[in-house]
Amino acid sequence: MAGSHSLLRMTPAIPSILSVNGGSSSIKFALYQGGDAPERVFQGRIERIGQLLDDPEILSDDVRAVAFRNRFRGVGCCEAPRGTLFHDYQVERGGTLTRVNLLIATGQNNLAMNRTVAQIARHFLTGKTIEEGLLNRVEAGIRAFDPCLSCATHALGKMPLQVELLDAEGGRVGVLMRNTEGTLYDSAT
Repeated sequence: MAGSHSLLRMTPAIPSILSVNGGSSSIKFALYQGGDAPERVFQGRIERIGQLLDDPEILSDDVRAVAFRNRFRGVGCCEAPRGTLFHDYQVERGGTLTRVNLLIATGQNNLAMNRTVAQIARHFLTGKTIEEGLLNRVEAGIRAFDPCLSCATHALGKMPLQVELLDAEGGRVGVLMRNTEGTLYDSAT
């Protein structure tokens, strides 16, 4: 019928609550379905954690797993702190990799990082000198999109960076560098 609308009714999902209680020798867990009176859906426990962690087989350096090829192509993805990682592998009959395509967050975040650095430069670059504040803001812009690129092992203000200021013809006007100790070097040093 013209002009009639069907209504789609959606009911909200019932919230679930996961309860974990860790002790020195076991971990207890339970999943509850939310509502007026939460109801336990299932529960369990992991016993003898201390004994398991001291097991020589778990602590062994012999950790190689034997695996066999069951497909000629494998594609997967997983979430990581800096974004989604996509993996695409192909192998030949003998198991040798013939093609690998990795779509990592650095590549996915690159355009946003480049635009952020350009915006920082337009806003904070004045004249023909590069100030330390510009390096700090560039570092913050990079860390916002890709904490692994800047590396979590570098304390704030100690990420190694090099910023070059170029004129309209591409000639170098100035350079400011910072090493992993946080020491600054300009083009004159």
